[in-house]
Amino acid sequence: MDQSLLLALPDDALLAVLAFLPPRQLFDCRVLCRRLRDLCLHADLWRRVRLSSRDSTLRAALRLAPCLREVNLYYTGETDPEPEVTACVVARLKLFVSNLSVARASAAVLKQSRLGGVKELVLAFDPISTRAIKWNIHLLAVAISSVNHLHSLQICNYSREPLLASLNDLAGISSLKKLSYTTLSQDTYLDGSFTEGVCRHPRRCTPGLDAYSRVVTKSATEPAHLVLRKSLKG
Repeated sequence: MDQSLLLALPDDALLAVLAFLPPRQLFDCRVLCRRLRDLCLHADLWRRVRLSSRDSTLRAALRLAPCLREVNLYYTGETDPEPEVTACVVARLKLFVSNLSVARASAAVLKQSRLGGVKELVLAFDPISTRAIKWNIHLLAVAISSVNHLHSLQICNYSREPLLASLNDLAGISSLKKLSYTTLSQDTYLDGSFTEGVCRHPRRCTPGLDAYSRVVTKSATEPAHLVLRKSLKG
């Protein structure tokens, strides 16, 4: 289609055409004219986009796009996968955290919390260092507790070290509707101490957050799993 004919379309029709383009081509179109520069950053074009650290457009999207449906960040190197400055609101954030990058992952959660993003958060703990570096996730727990619009929190612990005790205060997030924890470790908190800790302080815990599923298995080959969900009772 001729560019002049395309630009003759009204904004809503032009947005419908641009919706077929991937992020890279949206950024390329921005340089064609002032109108496309603005339309290519329209929220309707980005609210369903999913990107990860492995996508070359991620840093540009976080710096320029108004919102994203999902972002997967891999903290496995020395360089942060996201830019220092962003105004992009991310609905679902998935962080792959090593025992060397907890502080950087915490900063990413705080950044999105200030922007009003992160309704769903997934944390995957996986050590990349062979050195005996102790996991210190208190800073990350504090960052997560600051997200007052978080609806779903999923934690996957592949470190073979018990981490649930350090996350015991996370159920105090008033907006939380589902909390899921999967581990390969022999985490004694899965025996019930965690659920009791959730319900022990009614003023601090999430109202109506009941035990939906407890330990599924504790074998050496299959992970133990705990799910807490918002009660449907009035």
